[in-house]
Amino acid sequence: DTTVGTFYISFLASFGTADTSPTHHRVIEGWNLPSFPGDGNRSLQVGYSEFTGLGTTLSLCINNTFETDFDNNIDIVADNGATHLFVLRFDLTSAAGGDIVYGYLDPTDLVNEPASPNAILFGFDFGLAQMGSMVQFVFPGDAPNSTGYFDELRFGTTYADVLPAAIPEPATFSLLGLAGLALILRARRQRV
Repeated sequence: DTTVGTFYISFLASFGTADTSPTHHRVIEGWNLPSFPGDGNRSLQVGYSEFTGLGTTLSLCINNTFETDFDNNIDIVADNGATHLFVLRFDLTSAAGGDIVYGYLDPTDLVNEPASPNAILFGFDFGLAQMGSMVQFVFPGDAPNSTGYFDELRFGTTYADVLPAAIPEPATFSLLGLAGLALILRARRQRV
């Protein structure tokens, strides 16, 4: 409640594949206490969960109450184990119920923050003391589905802070190759 400012988190995640089995619970989680305090203190969920009410559509949930989809077209079957880049922006205020979370799914611009988020939630007080890795379980009596994965967790105060380095365009690779060739030829001429 005392933290004020804009903060970003990014990570890569794949929630595995689903067939005819239930989705169960496949999420990246965060809690607002420094040790695992139980589900009641879960402050962040990204993923799929029939257990907590997120359902089979890729969703963002804050404080076990505020929930929205990233994209209505991405359910666990259509997702089919794809790896996604998630960027979450937290605008935290000292005003009661004044915090906002923006969610970006697979942004293509790795320098400039997109003008429109894929998900937005507001009207709550957010706290985060601990992040989990992939949290996944099945209901008793059901067979498990494929495993989910979580990687490259980044924290920062700007959008660019939390994104992987931009990949050079093919033309840039060509220029680097020509520059390298020129240096090799120059070195040969100096030896002769």
